[in-house]
Amino acid sequence: MSEPIAKLRVEVKPGARRSQVIVFADGALRVHVAAPPVAGRANHELVERLSDWLDIPQSAVTIEHGASGRSKLIAIAGLTDAQLAERLSRRHGD
Repeated sequence: MSEPIAKLRVEVKPGARRSQVIVFADGALRVHVAAPPVAGRANHELVERLSDWLDIPQSAVTIEHGASGRSKLIAIAGLTDAQLAERLSRRHGD
């Protein structure tokens, strides 16, 4: 049996004053990253933030679509959609 892969829509704001994950807005997770959108630095920081925020390894986070835009589809290996929803719900309460 193959490893589960959860999907997550993310809206990214590169070049922000500080990096932070903001809970769902319009069906997508909003993430502000301090890194500029140059040479993949904002994407790298996005992966780091999501990994830390969801308590998963960075290697489990992949930008599936939208690497060059602000709207992205993220694939998270090792979690089902239900497990991801539970983690997001738990973090929303923080």
